[in-house]
Amino acid sequence: MNAARQDVAHFGQMEQLPALRARIDELDLGILQLIDERGRTVQQVLALKQSAGVPVLDAAREQQVLDRLRRMHGGPHAWSGVERIFRLLLEISRALAR
Repeated sequence: MNAARQDVAHFGQMEQLPALRARIDELDLGILQLIDERGRTVQQVLALKQSAGVPVLDAAREQQVLDRLRRMHGGPHAWSGVERIFRLLLEISRALAR
């Protein structure tokens, strides 16, 4: 393929960039909404645990969550990176109990 054709093909591919970025923006908003919803659900769990007088922290449950997610993980990101995200979610969820 000559240089002019490569430039035209490359430009055609670059035309997809705004749509792809818009899709990423939509996904980011969806992730944020899910994080917020997760936090509200965690608050409900905390209220139930506190009213029942049971410990808030359940390390075994957290490990079960991570194990289940690891089994379900299909990429493309390495599990180690995804696990860091979920460990952070667990950490900020624990902060709601403070």
